[in-house]
This record gives sequence, structure tokens and C-alpha cells, in this order.
Amino acid sequence: FNKTISFKRNDKLSKELNRKYCKCIQAVRSTLKKSNKGSEYPICTSSIYTKRGIKPPKDKNKKC
Repeated sequence: FNKTISFKRNDKLSKELNRKYCKCIQAVRSTLKKSNKGSEYPICTSSIYTKRGIKPPKDKNKKC
């Protein structure tokens, strides 16, 4: 069984994960209080990337 994916599928996957990450950031920001500012990044990184076993990109916060 071939476990590698093509370049096009990998690109599509990274775009989709980034879209989900940005949507998560916006949703968590709207529900958190101002005292917890900045805690949305680890929450969304964990739910989108870490639990799927994917290493998050270094510049993911700049794209949102």
C-alpha cells in the first residue's frame, strides 16, 4: 500500500487544513474573554494539526 500522496493532493490538503485552522481561530476568539487572549492558537493547533498527526507549518499564523 502506497502511503505517499501526490503534490496536488498535498497542496489541497494543506490549503484545506489552513482554512479550517483560520475558521477555528475566529470561532475561538469570539467565545474567549479578553483575559485569555492568545490562547486560541494552541487550542486550534492541537485540534487541527496535532491530533491528526501532522506537524504544523511554522508560518500558519501569518496566513489568517
